[in-house]
Amino acid sequence: MEEVFQKYQNQGFVVLSFPSNDFYQKLSGNEEIKEFCEGYRIRFPLFAISSITGSNKKPVYKFLTNLSAYQAMRGEARWNFEKFLVDRKGKVIARYPSTFSPNHPQLLNDIEKLL
Repeated sequence: MEEVFQKYQNQGFVVLSFPSNDFYQKLSGNEEIKEFCEGYRIRFPLFAISSITGSNKKPVYKFLTNLSAYQAMRGEARWNFEKFLVDRKGKVIARYPSTFSPNHPQLLNDIEKLL
């Protein structure tokens, strides 16, 4: 996502990263995640570890996964690196599975339409 962020940031595009340990991956602490991301020179905002599924889900993920205007985009996050595209007014426009590369043509096209 860093490459995409760098490509579009001057046009107002922002990437927000919400690390989670809901899927039991190796990096479990905020400092460890920060160091890992610094190794990839990530410059977009990185938040503290938070729950993105279940009853302890953070409000931002409640909005993204339960309150989306589009029924097809509702439901729990299935894995880390799932992507949500939100327009400047806060409307969830699209949702992409973790298997979608950040450079996937559909994702890039959707971003460019919003800019």
